[in-house]
Parts: sequence; C-alpha cells; structure tokens
Amino acid sequence: MKSKKFIKIRGVNNLSDARYCAGMMVDVIGFNLNLNDQNCVDVELLKAITQWIQGPEIAGEFDDMALEPIQTYLSQVDLDIIETSNSSLLAPLSETGKKIYFKINIEDINSEEELLNKIKEGQIADKIVICRSTINKAQIVIPSLAHSSHSEQMINGFNLELDQLHLWPAIEIMATTEEKPGFKDYGEIMDILEFIEDHE
Repeated sequence: MKSKKFIKIRGVNNLSDARYCAGMMVDVIGFNLNLNDQNCVDVELLKAITQWIQGPEIAGEFDDMALEPIQTYLSQVDLDIIETSNSSLLAPLSETGKKIYFKINIEDINSEEELLNKIKEGQIADKIVICRSTINKAQIVIPSLAHSSHSEQMINGFNLELDQLHLWPAIEIMATTEEKPGFKDYGEIMDILEFIEDHE
C-alpha cells in the first residue's frame, strides 16, 4: 500500500535499489547525474535501470552543474524532476516544464540565517530538499527547521532518526552502492521504509 508520507530515494546507481524502492511504492527515485561527481550515473546505465521500473517519478540530481550540460542531458533522457543546488538555475529550469527541486546540503550551512536565506531562494521550486552529503548518524539540529517540518514543500534528508520521522510529511533516504549484482544490503532504506510501513 502506498505510504502517506512522501518518500524520495537519493543517488540510486543500481537496478536492485531501483526495483526494491519501486516495489515499496516510493514517490521519487533520484539518480546522480552531476558530471563533476565521480559517482555520477552515465546516461546508458540510467536508461537501462529506468526501463525496468514503473511507478516512481525519476529525478536527475545535478547538484551544482551548469545549465548547458543539464540541457544536453534533457535531450538524451526522460526525467520527471530536475534537482539543482544552484538557485540561479531555478527560473530557467522551470521553463523546461519539468518539476524542479532545490537541494540544500546542510553540511555546507554555517548559520541559521544562511539556511533561512537558502530556503527563501528556493521558494519557487516545487520541493526543497534539505540533505546531508554523507551517511552518518550525527543528528544536525537547526532551530528554524522545526518550524519548516510541517511544510509539504520541504523534504527532510538530514535527520532520519526513526523516532523523528513522524515530524516530516516528506523524507529523502540516501541509497548505497551495490557490491555485486543481485546481492544488496538495503541498509537504511529498508530500515526506514519498513518502519514507516509498520507504523502507518
């Protein structure tokens, strides 16, 4: 049964994760398409994975990539969502007709004021994803986020403690690398999705 909570999976790079998450009826499966990142997924792999899944929307996670290479990608792959961390691209990317997500890496934020300014910059996006760049259990708390947790626009990808999930209507879970095809430890993805399923 589809979860009441909006769920996005970040950085998927293998078919096992994609099929598992689609089977768990997540809302969005994101793929790292940032050419500046060594962990980016190439176009052919993206096409190979997405042809096997149905249901979730597909997001291209471009991070700080420039507009021109993003436009080149859009001519090669069919995406539902474009995610960028560059606020100056929100307006031009919105002209593509795709949904636009604005990414804020909380580990790059130095103050509450800076975070509030970033959130304000991203208001024109369909969703604002507040995430962390690494998988860790360190809880990062910024007081202003408590006031944002009820917002349907905000996606929490930075504090995924199980006893805190109920505070957010939308969350993002980071995927992990598959060491060998067909053999996958779903780790945090499975823990969180099964917890949500059991508590709804």
